[in-house]
Amino acid sequence: MEELNLNAGRRVFMRAGFAMMAMVAMTVALQTVGYRIFVRQLDNEWVRYTLAIVPQYVIAMPLAALLMYQTPALPIAQKKLKAGQFMIIVMICFTIMYAGNLTGSIINFIIQLFAQSNMAILIQELISGSSIWANLLFVVLLAPVAEELFFRRLLIKKLLAYGEKPAVIVSGLAFGLIHGNLTQFFYAFGLGLAFGYIFVKTGKVIYTIVLHMIINFFGSIISVWVLNANLIVTGLYGLVLIGLVIAGIVLFFVNKKRIVMNAGLFAVPKGRGAVFLNAGMILFYIVSAALFAVNTYSMLTET
Repeated sequence: MEELNLNAGRRVFMRAGFAMMAMVAMTVALQTVGYRIFVRQLDNEWVRYTLAIVPQYVIAMPLAALLMYQTPALPIAQKKLKAGQFMIIVMICFTIMYAGNLTGSIINFIIQLFAQSNMAILIQELISGSSIWANLLFVVLLAPVAEELFFRRLLIKKLLAYGEKPAVIVSGLAFGLIHGNLTQFFYAFGLGLAFGYIFVKTGKVIYTIVLHMIINFFGSIISVWVLNANLIVTGLYGLVLIGLVIAGIVLFFVNKKRIVMNAGLFAVPKGRGAVFLNAGMILFYIVSAALFAVNTYSMLTET
């Protein structure tokens, strides 16, 4: 019986790994072709965003979902969050975001020291160089809806039969890796874990969509506005962020004991690579690592 669970679990997680590998490969291939075809139109923010987002959300994600079609999805009992609980989660998510962002910035700084070159953060340049309306549509509205429906509602439900912990970790790791660069990986991974936990405990993807929208709104709209504001506004914004981060740290440790992951219907034996070291997941890691390397090299040569 244990061997049957191991083999079944390995197949489920292997299929998920293959699906995500195919999603990354298809996204990069379509984006590359699109950039070559529309090279003369890349000065237009709407063209740049469309070429970056449509291949992934309209083509690659549905393909990945199709590849996981045979894996049954486990339903989740729905629970409501109180307003106070939601605000606590928001503050903790801000802490995760800025801790991850700091980690990514430190690693980028180390890379620049070794490469003896400055690094152009392409995603930041895209956001800061685009209008508020383009950022609102693509970053604040479309991205959270598409990503939460795939990484939380679809992927977690497909993996949940083997426990909340592996489902949340794989979802968070995949969410971090598909961003394709070190700048975003750490905070995306951390937020992916938080969003995944909220989803398995509430069964409502609307909560994670709203959380994702709030985070992206601050990152792409408020932060850009603050950078162009006067020193007083920038200082006040910094103080607010520091307060949110400190509150998030305190609230996390106060509520840490309440974080519990439930076992699944089937047990996946530990230490045998069924979840993270199967063929599908390994290929996903390899393709993601190649994407990270290419994007890092591009950011170093862009300057």
